Amino acid sequence: MVKTVMITCGGALGLLMCCVVEQHEGGANPTESMTRALISDDCIARQSTLGPVQLGFVAGVILRERIPAFERMLWRACRGNVFLRQAEIETPLEDPSTSDQVYKSVFIIFFQGDQLKTRVKKICEGFRATLYPCPEAPADRREMAMGVMTRIEDLNTVLGQTQDHRHRVLVAAAKNIKNWFVKVRKIKAIYHTLNLFNLDVTQKCLIAECWVPVLDLENIQLALRRGTERSGSSVPPILNRMDTIEDPPTYNHTNKFTSAFQTLIDSYGIASYREMNPAPYTIITFPFLFAVMFGDLGHGFILAAFGAWMIWNIFFGGRYIILLMGLFSMYTGLIYNDVFAKSINIFGSGWRVYNFTMKNVSELVSGATLNPTHDYVGFPYPIGMDPVWQLSKNKIIFQNSFKMKFSIIIGIIHMLFGVVMSLFNYLYFKNKVAHQQMQATENGDAEQPIHNNTAQTPVAHGGHDEEPLGEIFIHQGIHTIEYVLGSVSHTASYLRLWALSLAHAQLSEVLWSMVLSKGLKVDGWAGGIALYIIFAVWASLTVSILVLMEGLSAFLHTLRLHWVEFQSKFYSGNGYGFQPFSFEIILDSATQAKEEI
Repeated sequence: MVKTVMITCGGALGLLMCCVVEQHEGGANPTESMTRALISDDCIARQSTLGPVQLGFVAGVILRERIPAFERMLWRACRGNVFLRQAEIETPLEDPSTSDQVYKSVFIIFFQGDQLKTRVKKICEGFRATLYPCPEAPADRREMAMGVMTRIEDLNTVLGQTQDHRHRVLVAAAKNIKNWFVKVRKIKAIYHTLNLFNLDVTQKCLIAECWVPVLDLENIQLALRRGTERSGSSVPPILNRMDTIEDPPTYNHTNKFTSAFQTLIDSYGIASYREMNPAPYTIITFPFLFAVMFGDLGHGFILAAFGAWMIWNIFFGGRYIILLMGLFSMYTGLIYNDVFAKSINIFGSGWRVYNFTMKNVSELVSGATLNPTHDYVGFPYPIGMDPVWQLSKNKIIFQNSFKMKFSIIIGIIHMLFGVVMSLFNYLYFKNKVAHQQMQATENGDAEQPIHNNTAQTPVAHGGHDEEPLGEIFIHQGIHTIEYVLGSVSHTASYLRLWALSLAHAQLSEVLWSMVLSKGLKVDGWAGGIALYIIFAVWASLTVSILVLMEGLSAFLHTLRLHWVEFQSKFYSGNGYGFQPFSFEIILDSATQAKEEI
């Protein structure tokens, strides 16, 4: 049996000497084996005659997790005739192929001979290790290290200058980024619109059909002339007004105040072309009907203050609706003489009560009744309800009767106004159909249907049978019965004004009597503390229940009264909206989309 021992050390030239110790099986003395030197004098003499051992080496980096397998492969492939030293790199490095942060180790391998060198390099390639050139002479290695350090410093300088330059460019771009976005969106919108144009037969000009408001024709002509002058074109654009049988879109000119009310109407349905638009009248009727259900001077002031705050601080479309609802609620609260479930005596009551003695009071069985003949001063309270009703026992009965009649009167007036508007629609569309029929008869076009804004009405000609009189009576009778039943139902629906107004007043009175009045009854210094706490509770309940919840309920009921009871009398809402090419609309929509993201 032959045993080979390799003695190594960890220096730069780690391999010192290799010798063979021969040991015969069963022939060696154990004591002699333990005392004999590992390196004999013969081996030393033989090494001195051969000269110094020339070792080669390679250096590189490899993934840290591949080190154990790499080391075993080197040992087995080279049969232990190589020396490997490795050290871990603490900071992670970026993988150039995947751009991931990986941990690597640096290694150096010592070997002897070209055959081992070739074998070691193939193993390094198999484990995807990166090899780096390293001179054999110490002076060359030192010079190479200095050169690498110099290049690293130069690269750091270049990277720093590049970072500073990029920062300056980004700072300069940040000042113009908003303008660039605006320009890009405008250019995109322009080219998107140009894609809708058609080429003529000469392939030299574009033709497009579009809807234009009649009032803006002169402004459009002026804009086209300015564009021609600035572009330097010799051929001016041609704007030709043409007749069409298509239903035009509906365009309602609004501003920031009226746009919210127009949105309420358009949510039900966009008006047909030239149909009566209820939005201008809704500016008054909507907050007024809301105020009838929400009539309280104090609650209306809170709502109006909130709407005014939104006008100055928040860009919200419904802020003007909230402001008007608050102002109208203050007005109806003044009519009801109701401020947080209490009345205010501004002008003095129209009723006078003479002083009672204790004897007179003890003689009263159930209560005093004011006699209009003696106790009435002769003139009513100047505005609203007399504050003396706040003290009467029949206050609820009187207010119920008053608000019920008031609701019915308002409902009838509101629906009659809708009927009057339907008359204007009928007169306009009837005249338009008659005019179109006359034109069709003069042109001899007997088969072409006539298009109006609500329906397509066939033209009656001599060769066709007229509609039988019996069918006309049946048709009109059905519509009459339906209209009468609907009118009764809609009139009863306006009683919601009375119901919600009563509920609002009673809730307000309950909060006053059950919450705030408790704090007012506590005497002494404890009363101040109790009132402070109870007032906070009362204010929170007032805002959350009476203002927010009751306000939302009144808003929805008002919306229903306008959509169903009022607009059903005249409004069809079968049109489609006019969508003009506007940079302002495009930029606003882009801004809203950006905020949502």
